[in-house]
Amino acid sequence: MLQRTLEKQGPKGPLRISRSALIWGAALSALAVSYMFLPEPGPELRPATLDDASLLQMAQSLSMPSPAPISDPEMQAKARLGRVLFFDQRLSAQGDRACASCHVPVLQFTDGKQLAIGNVPLTRNTPSLLNAGLNHWFHWDGRVDSLASQALKPLEDPREHAISRSFVVGYVMKNYASAYEQAFGKLPPVLQNLELPQHAIPAQTAPQLAFDAATYALSTLGSYTLLTDILARAQTDRLAPAMELSRRAMSQPLHDPAWYDAWDKLTEPVQQAINEVFANVGRALAQFERGIVALDAPFDRFVRRAADPARVGLTPKQLFDADFGEQEWSGFQLFAGDAGCILCHNGPNFTDQQFHNIGLAQGDQPIVDAGRAAGVQLLLNDPFQCRKAPLALDPQIVDSESCRELAFLDASNHEAVGAFKTPSLRNVDQTGPYMHDGRLATLAEVLDHYDRLAAKPAMGHREESLKPLNLTKEERSALIAFLRALRSGVRDLHQESVISERP
Repeated sequence: MLQRTLEKQGPKGPLRISRSALIWGAALSALAVSYMFLPEPGPELRPATLDDASLLQMAQSLSMPSPAPISDPEMQAKARLGRVLFFDQRLSAQGDRACASCHVPVLQFTDGKQLAIGNVPLTRNTPSLLNAGLNHWFHWDGRVDSLASQALKPLEDPREHAISRSFVVGYVMKNYASAYEQAFGKLPPVLQNLELPQHAIPAQTAPQLAFDAATYALSTLGSYTLLTDILARAQTDRLAPAMELSRRAMSQPLHDPAWYDAWDKLTEPVQQAINEVFANVGRALAQFERGIVALDAPFDRFVRRAADPARVGLTPKQLFDADFGEQEWSGFQLFAGDAGCILCHNGPNFTDQQFHNIGLAQGDQPIVDAGRAAGVQLLLNDPFQCRKAPLALDPQIVDSESCRELAFLDASNHEAVGAFKTPSLRNVDQTGPYMHDGRLATLAEVLDHYDRLAAKPAMGHREESLKPLNLTKEERSALIAFLRALRSGVRDLHQESVISERP
């Protein structure tokens, strides 16, 4: 516009600037002035809220010395039996499924699938067995209070191995009698020269959710479609809607009724002997699994350097190495500080051993999963819980943290509705997919969830301590770098060997 005006006036004519050019010039000048007074861009990483001394102290609480090899002869004998049973596919209905089929050693003792696949597809993700000996509760809902009891559950579940305790006991007597007696002593005399039924198992009545918990779960359902379906079925079956929800949440797969009849025909001493040997199979598997550890990550080595008396007083920066440096430390500052991850992911296995509702929406499958609310009821009815024989005879189980807590569990607790166990973060970058139903494929998706917390929970209410993180790109990268610094090689303490090296 200015050029055209000059051309019209000529080189010697008076300068006349059009009104529109004046307006544009004024606008550009205003923008330039306002830009000078804009605030500086926000920090890519927010300042640490804790000083280095506090952070180093917290880091010490998240690590433990790598355990020594297990040399006790009795434990070694149990682990040897447990190891061969863990990999034996013949302990399944079709002879094609072992514990190792879902807990694959080269996959960090999980399976890499969204949902576990047993005899049929299941509805939950397969947890890793790394450092399982440090856990208090087992399964995503904590329905089991000891590693020995947990090892037995898949064997008798029709959806998984689909066999019975009489099958397991008969198989062990036939194929592993010598290994069993080295671990636990002589087999019960009452079982000697006795032809056991191929399948026999005691019938159990499926427990119900506590009415208060079921009512609360119904009132907080996050899926309108699921709610209307429950109400329609309750009306058809003339049930209270809360009881229809309980029926779905607590439904248990059934065995062939002939298996129950076969159990009832056995004498009580034979039943007790079968339960004793079956429980010992669980203890053998548990002893093998207890030796599977991953506790020597770059983070642990950083913590050991900080605790070295020769390095007391050094700053974190002076303790860095090629595997744990500035970015990993920034991620830990967030983890322990503003992001608040440490509130639930604490202790050497990076879990508080408890259960939380983190606000996950109803998944694609139209199932009712009440989480810990259902797990408590299943635990109280578990014949192999810590306070019932034969596992009540095991001091290692009876003296456990979970067994002491058992007496204080409240089946009506609303906080348990929709809550699931806090998973370990050890080797977490290699144990996806994530969450109890494997809905999140990557760590980036996990951070997306905590960044927004936008979903209405499937049931119950989200943990009140959780707040949207609102992470910057740099903060997300730092957190993921820290989580990757929890990756460790996997050791078998019974064989003093490395199962897998740290990649």
